[in-house]
Amino acid sequence: MTSSLTSRELNDLQVEELHAADQPAPTTPARAVLLRRVLVVLGGLAVAGLHFRPWQGAMLEDWNLAANWEADGLASLYASLPATLGRPFHLLPHYLGMVLSDGGVLGPYAVLAAVGVAQFFVAMWALRPLVECWWTRWALGLLIALHPWWVAGDVLRFMPAQVSVLGVVVWLGASLRFLGTGRSLWSVPAVIAVVVGLLTYQGPAAALVMASVVLAVSQGMPRLGAKLVLVTTAAVGAVLVWSIIIAPRVVPDSYESRLMSGGLTDPVASVRAVLRTLLLHGGGLLILMAAVAVAVIALGLHGRLRPWQVWGLLGLVAASPLAALAYASNTFHLNDPERVVLPVGVLLWVVACSVADRLPASGAVARGLLAVALVATALGAAAGYLRWAAYSSAQDELITAVAAVREDVPDDATVIVEDLSGRYGDVYLLLPPHLNYALDVEYGPGADGVLCTASGVLRDHPDAALFPIVTTSDCAEYLTAAGTTYLGEAMTEFGLVRFHVAR
Repeated sequence: MTSSLTSRELNDLQVEELHAADQPAPTTPARAVLLRRVLVVLGGLAVAGLHFRPWQGAMLEDWNLAANWEADGLASLYASLPATLGRPFHLLPHYLGMVLSDGGVLGPYAVLAAVGVAQFFVAMWALRPLVECWWTRWALGLLIALHPWWVAGDVLRFMPAQVSVLGVVVWLGASLRFLGTGRSLWSVPAVIAVVVGLLTYQGPAAALVMASVVLAVSQGMPRLGAKLVLVTTAAVGAVLVWSIIIAPRVVPDSYESRLMSGGLTDPVASVRAVLRTLLLHGGGLLILMAAVAVAVIALGLHGRLRPWQVWGLLGLVAASPLAALAYASNTFHLNDPERVVLPVGVLLWVVACSVADRLPASGAVARGLLAVALVATALGAAAGYLRWAAYSSAQDELITAVAAVREDVPDDATVIVEDLSGRYGDVYLLLPPHLNYALDVEYGPGADGVLCTASGVLRDHPDAALFPIVTTSDCAEYLTAAGTTYLGEAMTEFGLVRFHVAR
């Protein structure tokens, strides 16, 4: 291979790659076709299996949504619309799931799995004009659908974010076809995907704008690239105008209105918060960032990218943490790795896609890259599954123990759960008041349940400490009141909990 290609040769190569989808494909042996179909099915099953976990039950806000459904049914969705007017589709996927299962978690998990599988299939479609190698498209589809850098995508509370990511994938496919054909018609699905996705969840807003610059740089098409950046930025801007300017004026107490009430955080402090979060809690994402940067440098050294493209893409990779500034209206969110890694990871995935077809498509190097990518994706997905399985098991154990005591307590009383371990009450371990919601959802109306930490016991709430947010109260606040009676105790995997009743 020559050390570099001339500017004209490289431009011709890029145009050929973008038009590859329009060329007759070489005949593929029947066995290879069968293998690919099997792998597509297996990939879809893997994605569905990671996200469809109704046996793990609800977590955090899911309990409240289920309680609202039991109280008011679908009317609770209409009642919530003013509060979520800035992103009116936010709760729609979850409620669609509850319609399917009459308020149970099976339906929402089915919708979450369907969104993940859609990401996988749409990603493979999206990359066809750019990435000729089927194996590369398959691996990149699994990468975005299994999101090993973002384990929070496995749970129901981030289903709106998953819908927004699906919008990014659709935008990518439409944008590549716009660049490849020059047909303005492709800008229509691109804009629709942006608008629908961001009206569900605004997290990827900055990532989308930066991703449009990535495509403009990587494909070396200044005129069409500039149009793509303009169209994408306009679509993102229109949604943000609605979300942070118009909607808060229509409903002054909406979610976005409360976020914006304190104004934007200091820009320097915001960037520092994002970088601190990534350095301390974004190990998987940092590995992805390093891998993408190394790939860009290697392609530049082998003449597959022009020098200005290499520097441009490296600059965008280095600036990728800025994509998390979509959360800059709330410092707490900038301290939350579950939010921060989402837009940064999606942007890095787009960078990886934009240069993927310039990587070796065959030979030992190609097989090695594919193996490493698949192993890393599988390990990250497995780690996420185990994390949520552990949380689910722990909260279910406590709910079951409290329910056994609650059966013999009058409905107008309160069961006080005194945690001597210091673990319960963290974000995904029944952060108050979610124990009460969980009891009503799982066992019907009855005595209220209050979770507190025993006096003198240190709280071990690592997830809540990231923000930080207040979790459990000191049990002395409840146990010193008159009319409190000791009911018993139970041993959980975290330690001893005692039960009291207050009448």
